[in-house]
Amino acid sequence: MLFDPVIGRRPADDGIAEPGMAVTVRYDDGGLETVLLSHDDDQGGTVTACSPDSPLGRALHGAREGEYVRYPLPGDGTGGCLLLRVAPYNR
Repeated sequence: MLFDPVIGRRPADDGIAEPGMAVTVRYDDGGLETVLLSHDDDQGGTVTACSPDSPLGRALHGAREGEYVRYPLPGDGTGGCLLLRVAPYNR
């Protein structure tokens, strides 16, 4: 049984990546992308969802603006990205 569940809580605007945050990253190849850390991939097409359980999502979770994170790629190797901006997502 759940005690005091929190539903629909908006994350704090503290620059720390967590579910419900829009995260803008620059990948090692120079590409820029903004993703929503969320299990819900139906956001109306405005932003790409990134599951917090994915390799990239796990690397981003808890990271701060300005941090560089590395994550495993499918098969072999690792990728990396720099967190440029972290903010609560507004639909």
